Amino acid sequence: MREFGLTFEQATHRPWDSFWTMDDAAIAFSLMYTQHGTDINREIGTMIYSVRTGFRGNRRTHYTFGLPWVGGEYDVALGLAGRVTIDAWEWGRPLRSSVAALAHTHPADINWFSQEDRNLAHGRYSFLGLGISAMPVFMSVMMDGGLEIRRFDNSMDRTARAQRYGRLILSR
Repeated sequence: MREFGLTFEQATHRPWDSFWTMDDAAIAFSLMYTQHGTDINREIGTMIYSVRTGFRGNRRTHYTFGLPWVGGEYDVALGLAGRVTIDAWEWGRPLRSSVAALAHTHPADINWFSQEDRNLAHGRYSFLGLGISAMPVFMSVMMDGGLEIRRFDNSMDRTARAQRYGRLILSR
């Protein structure tokens, strides 16, 4: 982006693009899909993958987001379960990748994490009796004409505010 003089917002991000951090992958997904989720009044979800490259002393890890799916008005559970419980191989998913996080959009003006989101982050989420490992959860929402992206993971403190809103990682 820097080579072409683009800001993060001006760049077009696609599934399987490479990012240095998990947060950057979630931000890229959010920039591309949050407005669309708001327009159709549905949550849109994706998995963020950790990808290992290189060999021996030259190993590197980067992050990417997978193919998005459209969920319900207030959940993305079916797509999440399909990609995590049976480890569905998405078309284009890099070799040596593993599920690292869930990113999803919320309908307009709902900027808090649901109990299901918090359960997933703490490893207490199950779908049809199948447990799903703890992972960070990213949520994006259009708030007052702008975009908010928040992160919730099992390291969050136990205050009511942190449990409800997580950590704001981008607001524009």
